[in-house]
Amino acid sequence: MTNTSLFCCIAAVFTARRLAALASFICVALLATGYALQYGWGLQPCPLCVVQRGVLYVLAISFAVTAYWANGQRRLGLVSIWLALVSLVGLGLASRHIWIQKHPELAIPSCFGSLGDMFAELPLLRFAQNLLNGTVECSKIDWTFVGLTIPQWTWLWFLLFTILAGCLPRLQALHRRSVD
Repeated sequence: MTNTSLFCCIAAVFTARRLAALASFICVALLATGYALQYGWGLQPCPLCVVQRGVLYVLAISFAVTAYWANGQRRLGLVSIWLALVSLVGLGLASRHIWIQKHPELAIPSCFGSLGDMFAELPLLRFAQNLLNGTVECSKIDWTFVGLTIPQWTWLWFLLFTILAGCLPRLQALHRRSVD
């Protein structure tokens, strides 16, 4: 099966709008899972986890807006660039988190308090630097599923969202050709 025929099969089932709506639903499900782990199982998120959640919020809203609003090929192309950029930010954050978990000896002690305290007391640039450096909490592995940690799972989802963002315009074009 060639790439084009695979896209044609997907385009026959999913329009770009439906796929964007599904991606938005997946983002919301991932956020719900994070909150279930936090409030149901008592796992407290580290600063990098909180920032990755923020990226998931932006993606959930962006995919929902795409599902509703992006009906033209040019508009969908612009939105896809935005979705890919946001997904790549999430991918970078998850990569950094995985690296910190692989090298816990390089994580800095959590001496700067909670995320809210950090934001209130530190200038923005220093706040971002401390956040991305990671803490000892970021290096702990509290939960795994099928051998993968939470940052590894989020990395996979961000990778999928990045690929999906790149495929949306092509999928829309194939769907329009199949309808015409």
